[in-house]
Amino acid sequence: MTTSADDTLYVSTDSFWEVGHYRRTVKRVDDGFLMCKELIQMIKERCDIESKYAQMLKKHSEEWSKKLETGPVYASLKSAWLGVLQEAEQQHDVHMEVKDRLLEQVTSTVKCWQKDNYSKLTLPRGYQTKQAKEADDSFRRAQKPWAKLYEKVNKTKADYHKACRSERTATFQEQNHRNDSGKSEDDRHKARERVEKCRDEKEKTRERYEQTLNEINSYNSKYMDDMRQVFETCQSAEQKRLEFFKEALFGIHKCQNLHENPKIENIYLNLRTKIESADCNTDLKYWSDNHGVGMPMNWPQYEDYNPDLNSVNKKERKAVASCSSDGIMLTGMKADKSHHVSVASRSSTTSGGSASSPPISELHDNPFSDDFVENERAEEESNDRMPAGNSNGNGGEVSHYSAEDEWADDALVDDGKAGMPVKALYNYDGAEDDELTFKQGEVFEKLEEEDEQGWCKGRLKGRVGLYPANYVQAV
Repeated sequence: MTTSADDTLYVSTDSFWEVGHYRRTVKRVDDGFLMCKELIQMIKERCDIESKYAQMLKKHSEEWSKKLETGPVYASLKSAWLGVLQEAEQQHDVHMEVKDRLLEQVTSTVKCWQKDNYSKLTLPRGYQTKQAKEADDSFRRAQKPWAKLYEKVNKTKADYHKACRSERTATFQEQNHRNDSGKSEDDRHKARERVEKCRDEKEKTRERYEQTLNEINSYNSKYMDDMRQVFETCQSAEQKRLEFFKEALFGIHKCQNLHENPKIENIYLNLRTKIESADCNTDLKYWSDNHGVGMPMNWPQYEDYNPDLNSVNKKERKAVASCSSDGIMLTGMKADKSHHVSVASRSSTTSGGSASSPPISELHDNPFSDDFVENERAEEESNDRMPAGNSNGNGGEVSHYSAEDEWADDALVDDGKAGMPVKALYNYDGAEDDELTFKQGEVFEKLEEEDEQGWCKGRLKGRVGLYPANYVQAV
């Protein structure tokens, strides 16, 4: 449907061609500037959401990882469970990348485009940008001549309509005078003259009205051309903005579309692999070997009486006992002092258990055995028979420590050197003063390599002592 130039004068609409209605187009220029700010604000809010979600995933993964380390889950099921938590950590990295890409790629691009295409006014008067002010000035110059003609048309139209009303009123009065017998002939004559005068005024105003209409109609084409030229300039700028915003939204889509992110596919492929690796038979065998019938056992063996054992500490006594392959105590022998003496190796047991099984509490001396009680009693009697004032050759008191104890004390001196970090696999309560006590999951330092008897020297919370080598693993 087309609209002629004449229609703009008689159709009462909210038309662009009416005086001042171009300001909506000018305001759109300022709206484009403000929409850049709003788009940037929206992206920043989305970045905050991505960051908070990523932090929640990381916190969730860390908390549940700690629970799994000390919880009842074990073996391959534990590995699969940890795989689910690892997926959360990897998703944390992915969403942090989304946030970074939104800020670095999209937000920075929008800011640069806004700076290149808009110049903010220092003292805005109705408009925010220089571009909007220039568009308003261009529309105003194009519309000013036509607006003056339009104002003149409205004035002549009002004069003509006023003359028509006056002429009609004078006609009614003249008729009343003619029909009224009480009116004199002079009154009737004056009424007729007034009607003639109003008719003449009506014709004059009608001619002026038609003349102004002809003037404005002849100018309408030029007015429309000038306004259309300014409007097309605004349309070109708006087209450029719309195309840029479309590209910016595609940039947001590219950053947020995780389906096209190759890391997502790898994350869930790895997770599926870890879940599929969970095997109930493997877990049951692990439990049997580490906590069930598959565990090794230091079964009781025959030990002959040996008086030399009274001067040997507990770990050395067990080491000497383990040196005999037929289960008989070899008397007259002492442990090699060049190594720390420890519990028997897991592989040397005759119980048929798994080599990966943890040490068991039976590896320590049984306090309920007859040999243990007899040896303790012999040591106490030997100490009671020693004179209180007896001294050595140097005039000092006799030391209650054997040569083996002096060697052990020297071996456990903290030289201050840094060790290798290890993590406890099981709980261990030190049976001797020179042994460390630790809980499952604790991390401490390994100072020396494992000796022939399976013991290591370590440092825990500033204290140096011995611990079973197979109770820990390297970190």
